[in-house]
Amino acid sequence: MPDVVVVKATSNGVSAGTATAYSPVLTGFIEYIRYDKPASLGFDSNPDFAITLETSGIGVWSEDNVDADTIRYPRCPLHSQLGVAVSYANTYPIYGKIPVCQERVQIVVTNAGDATKYGTFYIAISQD
Repeated sequence: MPDVVVVKATSNGVSAGTATAYSPVLTGFIEYIRYDKPASLGFDSNPDFAITLETSGIGVWSEDNVDADTIRYPRCPLHSQLGVAVSYANTYPIYGKIPVCQERVQIVVTNAGDATKYGTFYIAISQD
């Protein structure tokens, strides 16, 4: 069963502002990220998400115009020791969970709205 970390992102108060939030330091593999938009005071229409690992800069989830509750299972392409993309039957790329090693997850939301607007993110981390 993965551990779930809750991160609340609140807008910076500028019109069509930006919200930036950080998870605690994590180690493991990202299973999923769930976004909950509250019934009132949620981010303005069409917020854009850019979620990365803070130190390494590894991209986790980037999506525009996320207007409703959603869940994503981000994965990264796998490669051989030679740097060649791994595929099944030389056709279908193979993806794996994104590893996190003593880093925070950085959540940046643009087009967030004024300082009363917020959203909640749930990050599930497993150890395998």
